Amino acid sequence: MTNDVLMTITPEAFAAYQRGVKSVELRRRRLHMPAGSRIWFYVKLPVRAVALIARLESVGEVARSRVWSLYGERLGFARREVDLYLDGCQWATVLELRGVRDIAGATLNELRQIEPDFNPPQIARRLLPDGGLHRLLVERL
Repeated sequence: MTNDVLMTITPEAFAAYQRGVKSVELRRRRLHMPAGSRIWFYVKLPVRAVALIARLESVGEVARSRVWSLYGERLGFARREVDLYLDGCQWATVLELRGVRDIAGATLNELRQIEPDFNPPQIARRLLPDGGLHRLLVERL
């Protein structure tokens, strides 16, 4: 079983990772994946490519009221933006990352050459080790 996961992020989050001010990813829904999983990040418009990779240090659920006090300095966004993102949630899934780095991944067009119906995941998508997308991304490391 593979521990490779594809997730989508905004260009703003991508820039925060590049600047080194972000090492924690927040999600509004529960995610279950083991520590050590490799996370490939697809960056939305205007980038439209898998352009970042990281290892999952830990994953857990945190009460929304505690997210900022525990992780604010590592989120890469202002508190107001984090509060807006989590509006309506009681809990947030917190992904602590390590080894975040840029990669010469694959563009949306390249991903669709392998899988014509490919759409970036709204939450997360496991990459099968024998699948074309996984092979393409690993070749680009």
